[in-house]
Amino acid sequence: MNNVDELLERFFNALENDTSDLTDEDKISSILSSEFNQKERETLTGVLDSLFGEVTKMVENPKEYFFSNEQEKLDEYLKEKNKKLDNPD
Repeated sequence: MNNVDELLERFFNALENDTSDLTDEDKISSILSSEFNQKERETLTGVLDSLFGEVTKMVENPKEYFFSNEQEKLDEYLKEKNKKLDNPD
């Protein structure tokens, strides 16, 4: 298990073990401060920012997020196919 996996496991365990009813920014900040050192907090913050950034992209435009690369590949394939049909060797 790499360091990020261990940090995430510790973080989610701390969230699960918290007895308060509400999970909010203050609770997460408190867990990060009490359970992790500065370097670990920075690593976790970067990972969580990246994760939630990707989730936000998926929610805001799922078609673009999931299919844009496939559409680009298809467009490129069709373009090449048309070139070959227009200019056979």
